[in-house]
Amino acid sequence: PVAGGSGISEIKATLNGIKIHRIVRLKTLFCKALGVLFSVSGGLPVGKEGPMIHSGAIIGAGLSQGKSSSFGLDTSWTKFKGFRNDKEKRDFISSGAAAGVGAAFGAPIGGVLFALEEGASFWHQNLTWRTFFCSMVSAFVLNLWSAFQNQDYGTGGEKWGHLGNQTGTLSFGSFDAENKSYAIWDVPIFLAIGMVGGLLGALFNQANTYLSLFRRATPALSHKYGRFLESLGICLVMSITSFWLPVAFGTCLPKSGPYADHLVQFYCPTGHYNDLASLYTVTGARSIMQLLHHTDDVSFTFVTLVVFFASFSVLACWTYGIAVPSGLFVPSLLAGAAYGRLWVHALVYFHIPHTAPVGMFALIGAASMLGGMARMTISLTVIILECTGVIEWGLPIMGNSFNHGLYDIHIHLRHLPFLEFDPPFYARYLRVYNIMGSNVIQLAHVAKAGDIFDMLKRTCHSGFPVVNELDKFCGIIQRKHLCVMLQRKDFSLNKPDPYTRKPAGEESFLYNEQSTYPRYPSITDIRLDSTERDLWMDLTPYMNPTPHTIQDQTPVPRAFRLFRSLGLRHLVVLNRHNQVKGIVSRKDLTPEHLKASLDHLSESEKLVIQGYFTRYSHHSEAIDKTMLRLSRVSDTA
Repeated sequence: PVAGGSGISEIKATLNGIKIHRIVRLKTLFCKALGVLFSVSGGLPVGKEGPMIHSGAIIGAGLSQGKSSSFGLDTSWTKFKGFRNDKEKRDFISSGAAAGVGAAFGAPIGGVLFALEEGASFWHQNLTWRTFFCSMVSAFVLNLWSAFQNQDYGTGGEKWGHLGNQTGTLSFGSFDAENKSYAIWDVPIFLAIGMVGGLLGALFNQANTYLSLFRRATPALSHKYGRFLESLGICLVMSITSFWLPVAFGTCLPKSGPYADHLVQFYCPTGHYNDLASLYTVTGARSIMQLLHHTDDVSFTFVTLVVFFASFSVLACWTYGIAVPSGLFVPSLLAGAAYGRLWVHALVYFHIPHTAPVGMFALIGAASMLGGMARMTISLTVIILECTGVIEWGLPIMGNSFNHGLYDIHIHLRHLPFLEFDPPFYARYLRVYNIMGSNVIQLAHVAKAGDIFDMLKRTCHSGFPVVNELDKFCGIIQRKHLCVMLQRKDFSLNKPDPYTRKPAGEESFLYNEQSTYPRYPSITDIRLDSTERDLWMDLTPYMNPTPHTIQDQTPVPRAFRLFRSLGLRHLVVLNRHNQVKGIVSRKDLTPEHLKASLDHLSESEKLVIQGYFTRYSHHSEAIDKTMLRLSRVSDTA
């Protein structure tokens, strides 16, 4: 199941700090690569760019581990062992995602910006050159392999082994120098195209959201056999549509121009082509090329463009989310290019003067549709500029006022605790003690093995504060570390004195951690006999003595930014006496939990909070107005 869809939503959630099972497994890579091969070649309205980004992320995650439990591979004797931790794995996944963009579009700078804008939640300077290097290498390797194919669209074959003919799996082709110019009065038209295209992209997202909710609410469609039959049904409908729509609405036009050899005759007389069949019965990349470059006066009729845009958008919306590997880029670019060509017909019909080339309208329409669906404002613009090589057309197109991007929508549909860049507006009325988990299980720095074993059996927490005899906080230890200690039988017969053992190094605990990462032993697989239960465990060598902590009176926005910017799993809440009062985890910072915490505030707490804001801000919004606004927004707003 994890191989279905584009995978960008899952990778984005993984880089945000959410663990999704099997999302970066080697088996998932094979299923993804093989599945997208058949879904694209089978004629479905999907693209391969999203799955390529997911595949690149899987390769990056696999390289950082140097092992595969699925296939019994282990390279612990190499340097890979030092990369077996969450931080390095996230960085490698970000670099792999950037490499996927570089291979898909031949846009290495766009790959870096994609990883920054849509991928990595935690960024540092070293990650910039890592992602850029990976995306550059992937673009070069693709260019190298393309040189041996001896193909170049629209210009004929070049000599074997010559580089530079094709920079990515999706190419927009080359634009002539004389067809790049446009007048200043064309800019308002471009703005209108972008505005309407963004609205259409938002409409696409909303329709796909309702469709996804319907799939989840219908048992027949959520079952594995139902998903399989739905995929077969879409293939059948797409095949029927690709044949009968050109028969019913296609127009036979004479072939002309440099791209005439790539047009489809489809029951037309010799020397003619069916314009709708030339869009439906060829690959998505070739259809985009024809809409961008086959720009004669009678290249595509108005009826053909309307029928293609409407039918293809509906089919693409239906397809996105089914149990096949599918990307969003090509369907949205193709529908948007047809939408942009419709503007040309409208301008000609209403005699509105314009000087920009027809291909420019198609390109801006494609960018506006993709921008409205995916909301990748910066990276999308740079990717298009790198693909076209036309810096004069660098018009940023946005449409971000109506709903989330489609990737974010599917993250929320799966109820993943994804943290946005900024906290919700109502978080400023909350303090950490309002949202923290107060039922915290604390461990003594020296405890019996049986007590720790029983505690792990009855709880599912992943982190435990460690306190001394005076109940003063002295560190935190993770569940996985305790399980490794129990599995390795790191016990003492007599009660040891804390802080007397040497902290774990490469030859002791760190080696055990890296050899088991990321599949740590489960407490259900560990057994203790009656003698071992009475032995002692010293947690001080293995705990983190300097974790990030926060005071219970801290405003929630500050805790939110600290948690997200540092990529934390736990944030221990202390009082002024250095005693543990609670713990903040990812789920405590989700909009749903923050909204529920605000609803449960007592009247006295509301007055205290309102008094604080009134004292320090002359323009602070009253909390009753905030509660009214809160009742009108969704949980994910």
